[in-house]
Amino acid sequence: MDQTKSKGRFRICNPKKVILISSVEISDELPKTYLTIGKTGILNLIPDAFIKPPSFISGFLFGAINKDLLKKIIRDTDPLFIRWALDKIVTWKGSSNTIKPIRIHGTRDRLIPLKGDAIKIKDGGHFMIVDKANEISTTVNKVINS
Repeated sequence: MDQTKSKGRFRICNPKKVILISSVEISDELPKTYLTIGKTGILNLIPDAFIKPPSFISGFLFGAINKDLLKKIIRDTDPLFIRWALDKIVTWKGSSNTIKPIRIHGTRDRLIPLKGDAIKIKDGGHFMIVDKANEISTTVNKVINS
């Protein structure tokens, strides 16, 4: 069993492996436009009523095959959460980690385009965790067992 250290109210674990799916390890792997948007503060000017993207835009960005499920998820997501998440992405200043994460990333991710080292999922979009669930599961199991 891994030991954990307490730091304030958070617990720091010593994981053996870290797996990132459709994500980045460091902020430098994000599109430069995201970081530029973060510096401008423009997200604060968008009213909550317009913070959710229209279905045709979200379907395109997420590369979703299961567009109905994506539409339901976005419809049911609180605009405050979307605003919070967008702000965290565009203002993130993440740098290297103590453990090198294993990244699994789609070759057609438009929301967070593939940059850097990763296990590539052919034709995977940002929604590949749903659309290619079996392939992702198989890949994760191979990573865990290696």
